[in-house]
Amino acid sequence: MNTPLCSERIPIDRQKKMEDICEELDRLTVEFFDTFECLQEKREYLNASIRDGHLNLSKARYSMGNKSVGALQYSHKMDCALYHISSFGGISKEQSENAVVTFELEKTLPRRGKGASEANLKEKEEEKNVVRRRKPQKSGSLSDEATSRIEELYLPKEENLPVEDASINGCVQDPLKWFGILVPGCLKTGQKNFQSAIELSCVIVNLEMKVKEIIEQLNALKIRKRELSEEKKKLQEIED
Repeated sequence: MNTPLCSERIPIDRQKKMEDICEELDRLTVEFFDTFECLQEKREYLNASIRDGHLNLSKARYSMGNKSVGALQYSHKMDCALYHISSFGGISKEQSENAVVTFELEKTLPRRGKGASEANLKEKEEEKNVVRRRKPQKSGSLSDEATSRIEELYLPKEENLPVEDASINGCVQDPLKWFGILVPGCLKTGQKNFQSAIELSCVIVNLEMKVKEIIEQLNALKIRKRELSEEKKKLQEIED
């Protein structure tokens, strides 16, 4: 009498698991299409931002001159990144394939950096040495008062030099100022377009990682559903 009761309970429990899996598959399918639609929309915005950025850059070159906007306008040492992308998610060697990595965008304001202060100090020191060598050798040719005035006029005081801040290792200024103080509006708009492209790139990468994660979950649930279906068929064959 107990055997048929047990055989009836097993299919009921498996049927509940099957229903849960089907509901989870439906939910993940809807989430997949929503995420994929958002991903396609962000990709279109990214293409538009890059296109508009290059167009505004071409307009700036036309108005300022072809040689006025380019890599020759700044030194290769003038690295100034206002946007930094960091990856989060502890990944070990064993979990590198299944781990989910998220990327976050960090914005920094233009500021005076440590490297710039060191360069300014070096330039000031060289200027001071040059001025000192130009001073007359004979003290009798000029009065002490005139000499002191010349020193005050040409020699920079130490308290006026930029103070080196060891806690700041950022950029010196806005990269837009590399091309002059008064730049055309199209160059500013182009900078905003490329900044928007960086933000969208970070969002797109996170959406692609999410889509990949959803696909992996869907595949795992499909395998589990197939296994339960095979087990259900075997139980039906045994009962028959």
